[in-house]
Amino acid sequence: MNRQYSRKPLVLYLDVLEQASQKLLGHLGDISEHGMMFISQGTFPIGQRISLAIRLPNSDDFGQPMIEALVEVRWTKPNLNPRLTCIGCQFLQLNSADLPLIKKIGDFIGFDASVDVHRVAHN
Repeated sequence: MNRQYSRKPLVLYLDVLEQASQKLLGHLGDISEHGMMFISQGTFPIGQRISLAIRLPNSDDFGQPMIEALVEVRWTKPNLNPRLTCIGCQFLQLNSADLPLIKKIGDFIGFDASVDVHRVAHN
């Protein structure tokens, strides 16, 4: 699958939680206004819809503790760590007021664009 929008890889992994139970699903690996990838010990089937929450850094820059969204799993790939899986998701429902927060996540804890980051295992 070729992605149309670039995502910014992160140096600090934010918690990704199942919205209703607050169960930890994994940690945010990268994000854009159209989708995200999180790294998980579990696996998720392609097409599964997940209501999740991304726990934001405890900083006055964000003004709220979480971003909530409905996502659809679009792809899964092994992480470089064989015990983990990278889960690529597309946002289906996202509060438009949270879009500036997504950009802020990348600005606040993202790698510089010149850094080439590989999280998935290549066969």
